[in-house]
Amino acid sequence: MTVHPATTSVPHWSPEPALDPGGARRFVLGAGGDFALTPDGSVPDAVFAAAVTGDRFVILGNAAEIARARADLLAAGVLPAEITEALTGAPDPHADQPRTVYCPHCHSASTGSVPIGGTVPCASCGIELVVYHHYSQRLGAFLGYCAEAEELP
Repeated sequence: MTVHPATTSVPHWSPEPALDPGGARRFVLGAGGDFALTPDGSVPDAVFAAAVTGDRFVILGNAAEIARARADLLAAGVLPAEITEALTGAPDPHADQPRTVYCPHCHSASTGSVPIGGTVPCASCGIELVVYHHYSQRLGAFLGYCAEAEELP
């Protein structure tokens, strides 16, 4: 599957992001930061308890961790401009790396180390999902579709 980068929703996170100079405080989320992310990459409740309007957030992690943490922050009302991401994994957004994939069949999410266009089994329903190049910021996941859709009865 060849996709032109200008027509895709795949995020392009940088290993060296430009930090927003504004804000009252900056929380660094991830390994070695102010707060460690939970094992599934979500933001710990202590961050939300300590945060106030105007704070900025820097997320350090692989693509799956950044995606999950960013979705948590957006769901809590943090503005996209208040979030900076620093990728610690492969800088190529299409490379084989940890990804969260949304299953439209059972409405769950699975994580696997897979390139865009690769396949990952759904942890809930077991369907083999192709990782599509559509990314949802709200879900923090790539869309998956059934790899064998044409062959199912």
